[in-house]
Amino acid sequence: MSIMSDMAKNDAYYKGKKLIGCVFDPTGFKKPDGSLDKDALVDEIMQWAQIQFKKIDDAKKTEWSIKGIALGNQGKYDEAIEAFDKAIELDPKWAMPWRNKGNALRELGKPDEAIQALDKAIELNPEWATPWNDKGDALKALGKCDESVQAYNKAIEIYPKYASARSNKGEALRRQNDYAGAIQHFDKAIEINPQCVEAWFNKGLALKAQGNYDEVVQAYDEAIEINPRDASAWNSKGNALSSQG
Repeated sequence: MSIMSDMAKNDAYYKGKKLIGCVFDPTGFKKPDGSLDKDALVDEIMQWAQIQFKKIDDAKKTEWSIKGIALGNQGKYDEAIEAFDKAIELDPKWAMPWRNKGNALRELGKPDEAIQALDKAIELNPEWATPWNDKGDALKALGKCDESVQAYNKAIEIYPKYASARSNKGEALRRQNDYAGAIQHFDKAIEINPQCVEAWFNKGLALKAQGNYDEVVQAYDEAIEINPRDASAWNSKGNALSSQG
C-alpha cells in the first residue's frame, strides 16, 4: 500500500474520531429521542473518506500522466506507455492518457494499436479534436490516406482553426497526388498559423510536384526562416535551385 493511501486512511480515522466526538454535542448526529444516530454518523464518515480518496486518486493519475508525457518527450515510449496505463488504471474514463498512449504507440511503429487507443479517447470525448487529428496521423502511417482525410475532417469540423489538422490533411492529399487540394489546405494552415513550418515545407513538396520551382524556393525559405536548423528544408531548397538550372 502506498504512503499516500496510508495517510488518507489515517486522515479518515481521525476525522471519524472527531465525528464520533459529536456524541457529546447535543446538536450533532442525534435522533429525535436523543440517542446517537449511528447510521448517519457512519454515512458521514464514509462520504468524507470517499472524497479524500478520490482527491488522492486524481492527484496520482495526473502524476502518472505527466510522467508519461515526460518519458515520451525523452523518446522512452515503452516506459511512457506503462505510465499512461497506470493513469488509465486509476481512471479508465479519462481520455487524456488514452490519447497519449496512442501517440506513443505510433512513435513505436505500432499504428494499429495506436488507433485502438485513440478510438478509446474519441469514445470518451468525441468532441475533442486532438485525438481525431492523431488518428489521422496513424491512418496515414498505414497508407490509408482516404481514411486519414476523414479523421482530419472531423478534427477540423470540431475546431476549424486547427492549423496542424489542416496541414496534415494537406499532406494526406499530397500523397494522393491531389496537389492543388493539398496546397489549398497548406495555405489555410499558414493563414491560421504563419509559423506552421510543416505546412510551408510540405507546400514546397506539392509545388515541386507541379513544377513551380520559384514558388518552391519561396516556401522552403519560409520554412528555413522559422527554423534555420531544419536540414531537410535547406536540402530541399538546394534541390529546387538545381532543378531551376
